[in-house]
Amino acid sequence: MDSLHKAADGSAVDLDQPLADQNRKKLAVAIAEALREAADDVATQVEAGVEVDRLTMVALGNIADEIEAGLGAAAVESSDAAIADYGLSVSTDLVNEHAIKWAEERAAALITSSGTGGTLLDTTRDAIREMIADAVRDGTSMRDLAKQLRESFAFGKDRAQMIAHTEIAAASVNGAMQAWIVSGVVKRKRWILAEGACTVCQANADQGEIDLLQEFASGDMGPPGHPRCRCSVIGITKDETMKQVMFA
Repeated sequence: MDSLHKAADGSAVDLDQPLADQNRKKLAVAIAEALREAADDVATQVEAGVEVDRLTMVALGNIADEIEAGLGAAAVESSDAAIADYGLSVSTDLVNEHAIKWAEERAAALITSSGTGGTLLDTTRDAIREMIADAVRDGTSMRDLAKQLRESFAFGKDRAQMIAHTEIAAASVNGAMQAWIVSGVVKRKRWILAEGACTVCQANADQGEIDLLQEFASGDMGPPGHPRCRCSVIGITKDETMKQVMFA
């Protein structure tokens, strides 16, 4: 562990814990399979002239429960670790209840069980709009457009891995933050930059210490600030003891 990823006073909370790692890999596979199936479904819908805003991706909706379970497991694992790391005198059940509730809300925001709404669907539709616009401009046939959709990043394995990494990281950070919030001991936090961090994360780090319940400049409560973000966050207690939530 280098100095960037070292807590100021004590051990860091390792977000590459067994359940987080297992669920990251498991979700990457599940999302990749769902995207591949959704690609065929979307291509058929596009060929049939269905408007982008009306496109459904039932395959993604079918893994909504799996996404929720994966996020919940990572969040609870991290909240338990935070309780132990800080020696917090809090109800583990209460903290875990908060962590699971966060996971439920996050999963629901990502994709609805019907496969008709959610941020994951919205960003996929945005990508489809761009491909359709390019196809119209270039005079691409519907058959070729359907092929491009199936082979695009929007429905590919790399995107599935990106989503899994980002969402499990968010679950781990928020799991720890639920423990910090419930304890009443951790009062402030500070964004810690990963090597080669972007300007968005730099702005967050430039704020220094902020209140625990305050948003960073990016509008995030903590990392990740963007897909594949590898930054960290430090919680600062009343007695100035600091612990860090770290990305692997």
